[in-house]
Amino acid sequence: MALPTAEFSNLPIAWQPDEARLSRSRALAFARAHGVAGWEGMAARAAADPAWFWGAVVEELGIVWRKPYEQVLDLRDGPAGRTGSRGP
Repeated sequence: MALPTAEFSNLPIAWQPDEARLSRSRALAFARAHGVAGWEGMAARAAADPAWFWGAVVEELGIVWRKPYEQVLDLRDGPAGRTGSRGP
């Protein structure tokens, strides 16, 4: 049985990378490339602008769509009704 996300904040951290691994991480390079300082900064910016975040992730990963999307995230029906990218 999965725990609700809010309950994870009460669990101890199972593993954290040392400084050497962290300095080589793709996630940190992604954050720095977008002018964001560290994990907390990336989480805050992603929460504030999820369309920016998912667009940047698509670009970073080099995902190519058969048809280009018009909008990376469709929240017209609110977060519960999100539909991902919207095409022509």
